[in-house]
Amino acid sequence: MKKTIKEQKLVLIILLSNIFIAFLGIGLIVPVMPSFMNIMHLSGKTMGYLVQLTGAFVEEQ
Repeated sequence: MKKTIKEQKLVLIILLSNIFIAFLGIGLIVPVMPSFMNIMHLSGKTMGYLVQLTGAFVEEQ
């Protein structure tokens, strides 16, 4: 089941696009988390758990 070069490139582009979207989402959320922390009166430990959960959901997809 050897794939052609075009098929391999397509698979690689799809995978890299998914990784880019995942990191873009994390990059947009993490910088505003301190604001959410102050607004919702959450501790740093709770925010750490939220960041960890975000990473877990990204890995599952």
